[in-house]
Amino acid sequence: MAPSQLFTISLFLLIIPFAFAQTPTTIGFTYNTSPSTSEYVARFVESANISAVRLLDANPDVIRSFSSTNVSLLVTIPNSMVPEIGANRSNAVAWIYQNVVPYYPRARISAISVGNNFETFSDIHLLLPAIKNIHNSLHEIGIQNISVSTTFYFYTMITDISPSCARLRSPADYLVITPVLQFLEQTKSSLFIDMYPYDAWRLNPEIPIEFALFQNLTWELSGFPYSNLFDMMVDAVHSAMAASGHQSIPIIVTGTGWPSSGYTQEVKATQSFAEKYVTGFWVNASAL
Repeated sequence: MAPSQLFTISLFLLIIPFAFAQTPTTIGFTYNTSPSTSEYVARFVESANISAVRLLDANPDVIRSFSSTNVSLLVTIPNSMVPEIGANRSNAVAWIYQNVVPYYPRARISAISVGNNFETFSDIHLLLPAIKNIHNSLHEIGIQNISVSTTFYFYTMITDISPSCARLRSPADYLVITPVLQFLEQTKSSLFIDMYPYDAWRLNPEIPIEFALFQNLTWELSGFPYSNLFDMMVDAVHSAMAASGHQSIPIIVTGTGWPSSGYTQEVKATQSFAEKYVTGFWVNASAL
């Protein structure tokens, strides 16, 4: 995301595909791991009845701090480690024995994201092998309840915010996205995606700011009315995946938010607008 600072903690949301719409929605937080504050954060998260946390790194001290809590963890493998894990399965085994085995199942690690936003990878051909190496290594040691995926960014994956026009973006489609989606279907894993309506609003000046901020404004695109931009973007992901034959994969929105500050060209990147977005998002997601 281009803005330099997001307001407070990013939120993430589990979106179930239409066929499984009766499954409860989960709302959680992204925690930019800091071992010095992890014990406090773990206590706060549990006392606030937050059921899920996304860790942007696999710091053993932070994972340990969530042991014996009821908090579900989504742990991220840093981009810098993806090539070595993809190139050599022994590196996947070593990572698991350092970051999973000592803490699981006391720490409720429910998912692992192998990297974050493939566009930044120099060795993109090693992404899927890295995902497979982590998945297969977990299963070989008897851990079968941890989902393994990777995190996409909306605009590196999807061509358009309009659900009727949205498709998987080429050439990433056949090089990366489709092979990963095929793997997720085979393993019954979820798609992770970061989705920032600020980016869509800034790229599409015709979108009313109130629509992007959940301010009770209905807006139509391609003849179909929506009450907010976030829901439209989620439907765009569903439509693009359905058009490619992968409509059954659950979606987890692993990151969203609004910039509270930034460079001078980043209009509306203020704390006031960020607060409106987070409040509106929370109300909207809680109603799902």
